[in-house]
Amino acid sequence: MTEDRDDPSLESAAPAGLLGTLDQERSTAYVIDREGRIVFVNPAWDEFATANGGQLHPSILGTSLWRVVPPILLPFWQAGIGKALSSGEPWEHDYECSSDLVARKFRMRVLPMAGRAFAIVTNDLIVEEPKADSQEVSGARYLTSDGIVTQCAHCRRVLRQDAGLEWDWVPSFVRSPPARVSHGLCPPCLEFFYPADGA
Repeated sequence: MTEDRDDPSLESAAPAGLLGTLDQERSTAYVIDREGRIVFVNPAWDEFATANGGQLHPSILGTSLWRVVPPILLPFWQAGIGKALSSGEPWEHDYECSSDLVARKFRMRVLPMAGRAFAIVTNDLIVEEPKADSQEVSGARYLTSDGIVTQCAHCRRVLRQDAGLEWDWVPSFVRSPPARVSHGLCPPCLEFFYPADGA
């Protein structure tokens, strides 16, 4: 995708042939600069975006990654990516990104380039299996008094307002999220995937 690599500093920072290799990757891959701007995406990005209603490469280039990460996950991502850029060492993190019908787990790898002005981010699929059937439920029990649904930014379950800290898998909310969604982290995801010392 040569149109994605106009920035000569990206060209000079990338080892010869690297961007062409990323173009051939089946996993989504993108490059961010030190400020977190997306400066390159591979064709797999567009395939994933098309299948999941995301932004295609012409409109995403130049966008800050920090604008598209849910606010509750932002400190974790910034710390992990910042650690990779400052240390020059790779950083990895496993995360869930399931649809209403398919459970998926990915491994994100952040690989700083020489000079640490850019980092390659790859997202490799490590698990994909059909989601267990779950009963569709009425959305009313998930609305706050302000009409907001709280959805886990990691596993996408939603907080049940009538039962304390119960979080349910509601396929219709994954298929078509409500208009007013606030992202949080359910307790299991917070403890397992985002421990306080995790970055």
